[in-house]
Amino acid sequence: MNSGGTATYLNTLIPALNAQDIETLLLFGEVANGESEDLNISSSGFVRIKNLRREISPYRDFLAYQEFNEEVQKFRPDIIHSHAFKAGLISRLSRISQAKRIHTFHGHHLYDPEFNSIEIKVMNCVERKLTKRTNGIIYVGQQVKIELEGLGIGEKVDSVSIPPGIDLPKLMAKSEATKTLGIEFADKWKTVVLWMGRFVEVKRPEEYIAVARKFPESLFLMAGDGPLRLELEKSAPVNLRFLGWQPREALLSIADFVVSTSRSEGMPLSLIEAQVVGLPVVAPRVGSVSEILTDEKSGYLVNASLADIEVKVRNLIENKELLRNMSQVAIENSKRKFGADALAQAHHKFYAKITQ
Repeated sequence: MNSGGTATYLNTLIPALNAQDIETLLLFGEVANGESEDLNISSSGFVRIKNLRREISPYRDFLAYQEFNEEVQKFRPDIIHSHAFKAGLISRLSRISQAKRIHTFHGHHLYDPEFNSIEIKVMNCVERKLTKRTNGIIYVGQQVKIELEGLGIGEKVDSVSIPPGIDLPKLMAKSEATKTLGIEFADKWKTVVLWMGRFVEVKRPEEYIAVARKFPESLFLMAGDGPLRLELEKSAPVNLRFLGWQPREALLSIADFVVSTSRSEGMPLSLIEAQVVGLPVVAPRVGSVSEILTDEKSGYLVNASLADIEVKVRNLIENKELLRNMSQVAIENSKRKFGADALAQAHHKFYAKITQ
């Protein structure tokens, strides 16, 4: 439950399921070194699997498997619903329960530079094998579904694509947001640009920093944390601020638009939140990002090159009317697509289908 999209997704989904009389128990492990745990972990009930970590460790992973089985025996669920690779592996290998197995792909590993080509092939093979032990698959985004099924992952299994649902963030006055974030805000800044995410290679934070150097009259903010942060701070320009993990309400209240530089995504919640409150987005055309924003209407889909990102950022900085028009389209489009109730209802319907 590190701070990020999956944790936000679950913190929205679980209370909404409980409201529909679905009893839930959340099991999760320890966050990786250099990352922060989500501050809004669901109050609906959870158990920490102490040996469940992102890093591969046969000994710890076996202990995590045993811990998982103990909790399943006590809770006796009808459905075991997993999120992320290792949790999906442990839960679907387990034979301690006859509960139906559902797995959610929030994105995928196919273009993630944290994995080399051999590791990706191994993971693909494992996922194809696990498909045979899966009763249902949920994809967060239609493009994620297409790309994984193209590799034989999830074929011939009941599946559905469900977009994230979010509670509408409550915006602050800019003066309050700047105080919350601990940054100075003056008229000298032409525009405020925001980047949110983990400081890891796949998110390409260095690309955002390179963009910031091109626009010294605008303030560039980076919200998040991760192993690359300390090194990146050494080369940051004077118009860039590292904020760590901060309340989304403050971040979304102070920004004029949002930039993503990620090389691989599912359907990122941070970009959905930005669109819901009317912030245009500049983001690479990866994963299901194109299902969130409309190119040249509520933001820009780019080819991930630094030059292309710079051109689109310049357009939004220098054209305030364009910024306002995109903001209005973003609000209108996103409110139709995303909502917490719709998220829970779609899951409830799929659960009923799998267990009938």
